[in-house]
Amino acid sequence: MTKNEGKEYYKKYYQDHSLERKKAQRIWYKTLNGRTIHLLKGARNRAKYKKLEFNLTKGFIKEKLLKDVCEYSGIKLNFKASKNPRTPSLDRRNNKLGYTKRNTFLVAWGINSAKEAWNKKEWQDLKKIIKLCKY
Repeated sequence: MTKNEGKEYYKKYYQDHSLERKKAQRIWYKTLNGRTIHLLKGARNRAKYKKLEFNLTKGFIKEKLLKDVCEYSGIKLNFKASKNPRTPSLDRRNNKLGYTKRNTFLVAWGINSAKEAWNKKEWQDLKKIIKLCKY
């Protein structure tokens, strides 16, 4: 088999099995290992694109996922769901700094989105409200 024939074979294989691959990816994504690698790769790619420092490890993220709690709000995370307010997300406390172990926190995606969308005063008010609530 020539190099070109090999490329064509794999291209056809991936096209013919795309539904099975997507299903397997969705199942894998819901596992602890899958979510860990997804978060790690996403952070690494963003750091590279923005030319930021990066020193996170698979073990660091997995340890945080095992705690299963948003580090900002204390609410229980749901890493088996996608596009859910409780889905785990990585947040940098100081966005001028990179994805480092001291600057990166595991938070609920909904909280992270609110932090990004709201100004500093609104975010501080939300943090006070969250601290008053018990989950």
